[in-house]
Parts: sequence; C-alpha cells; structure tokens
Amino acid sequence: MTAPNTKQRTNYYICHTPYHLYQCSLIAKQHFSTDLNIAIIEGNANTKDYSSFNKEIRLNYIGGSVFKTYSIIEDALKVIKQEISNHETNRIFLSDIAWPLCNRIFFEKKLSNCEFNLFSDGVAAYLNKKRTAQNIIRDISKNLLSKIRVTSKYCAFKGHALGYDHPKAKGFFLPNPNSINYSANNKHEVMLPSCATQPEKTKSKNLLFLDQPFWLIIKDNWPEIIKSTIEHIKAHYPEHNLFFKKHHRSREEENIAFMTHDFVELESDVCIEELVSERDYSVIISFYSSALLHLRWILSAETVIINLTNEELIKQLSINSEITELYKTNSITTITLNQRQS
Repeated sequence: MTAPNTKQRTNYYICHTPYHLYQCSLIAKQHFSTDLNIAIIEGNANTKDYSSFNKEIRLNYIGGSVFKTYSIIEDALKVIKQEISNHETNRIFLSDIAWPLCNRIFFEKKLSNCEFNLFSDGVAAYLNKKRTAQNIIRDISKNLLSKIRVTSKYCAFKGHALGYDHPKAKGFFLPNPNSINYSANNKHEVMLPSCATQPEKTKSKNLLFLDQPFWLIIKDNWPEIIKSTIEHIKAHYPEHNLFFKKHHRSREEENIAFMTHDFVELESDVCIEELVSERDYSVIISFYSSALLHLRWILSAETVIINLTNEELIKQLSINSEITELYKTNSITTITLNQRQS
C-alpha cells in the first residue's frame, strides 16, 4: 500500500477584486487550513480578515484591458514565478482564464507543474456560459496584439467564455457548485457566513445601491440609465436613508451623480459581503450583480433585494432565462426601470 502524501502544499490565490480576496480567504479557511496560503493581490482590494493567509503579495493594478504595456503583466508574472519557485508543491487559484494576468499565468509553460483551480461568484457561470462573437473577437484581438508585443502574451481558448470547462482546471470553488455542469471539474462549495439580522431590525429605513461598471458596455446611454435608477429609488423610497457602494471599476461620474442626490458612499476596497453586517439595510438594489445573490443567501428573508433591468441591459449582457430563473428562485425581485414586472 502506498503511503498517503502528507507534504504541505502551497496555495496561491490570484485576486483582482475585493470579493475575490474575500472568497479566497474562505476557500483557504474551509478547504486548505493546514496548507501554506498566499494571497497575490492585484491593486488595492482588501478584506476585513487576513487570518486565512500566511502571506500577502501586492501587485500593481493591471485590469482587464488588452491595451496595456508588455512590461506591466510580465513584471507581475516575474514576481509570481519567483515566489512559486520557493516551493515544490503548488496550487494556483484563478477567477478565470480570460483576465489578462490570469491568462498569462494559466498558459505559462514554466508553471505547468502547478495544479490550477478556478473560483467564481454565484452568477458568472450562468452569465458567461455561451461564447459570443464579442468573446471570439476579444480573444483574437488580444492574441494578435500580444504577437506584436503591444500587450503581454495572450492565449486564445475554446469552450466556456471564462474557461470554466478547460481540462487544465482541476477543481472549481464557488458558493453554488450546482451551477457548473462540467463533469471534468471537481466542484467544491464555498460557504458564505450568514449575518442574518432579526426580523424587527429589517424595518430600518436604509437602502443600499450597488453600482455596476456597465458603462464599459452600454457606454453613451449609461448616464441616462443611472439617472433613471436614481429617479426610481427616490420615487419609491422617499423616506429611506440612501447609501451606495461603487464597483472597483466604477467611474467618478457615477459617484458624483449619487452623492449629488444625497447617497452616502460606502468603503469601496472591501466587498459588500463583508461590509453588510455593519449596518441594517431593508432594501438592496443593483443591476445583475452577483452580490445580490450572495446577500440573499447571507441575510434574512425580510430584506428586500431587487435586480433592476431594461431591454438594453438584457441585450448587451446576453441575459438568459437561467439567470432570470436564478434570481426568481432566490426571491430576488426583478424590476424593469419605469415599468414594474409582475
């Protein structure tokens, strides 16, 4: 009989959002507490609790654009490879393989001896399941730009738009593992800690809006959608204290729009899943945010959670029936701006 391998493994979590960092801290705590866990953080994302990690490494923010200099990603990759070379048995955790830095790490030949695992929020597996013409054009563009060294090397790939079905992905970690149907993946549940308030506390008059960076997609019409959102909230919740939390890719224009209408901004470098316990909210609103789903799972049923939509968002985001049903099943009300849905 072969003796079990008891050697401690080293896990590297590549995080470029506050939620990534929070979720990876839960993965480390719930699944790999006896291993050496190292967070590699792109930008200024933070978490309230770093106790799950043995070490944190900070990288400059790179972002999701292909129009980055060659050196930015290559410098980050150099740091990562140097760190990984210090340990023999390594796992690497990525949010997907489409993000430029993640793609570079995943397909780097000198890291081929590492075990790759993917993690996800509760919505991405549904929202990005079908590869669109935009995905294909994006991959071709990134690949061509990388060949002329406008950006770092980028490898195009087939299948799921975020690479969730890639055979190199040995494990998958997310709050709702049943949303992944790929048998090749070893699925693991990440439990989001409950912070449900008592029913009487949800009678508070606090409303929270979670911004989304859809100006990247909607472009010229996004200011009008934000205007309609503010009008909707002010009309339907005139007695509420108003709060908003910007996305890590939000623009200053949206911040000004909300603050001009008496919204109070929350801390932005920590995810709302951690911040929500600091104040009682009776209403939480956003546009197709995974946070809506997470907050429904961790808050009391009395909290009203609303997903706003309109025809342009449905078209541009390729919203499918699975996402609509996901929100409905989890008691998240979907409202079309200027027209309440039944």
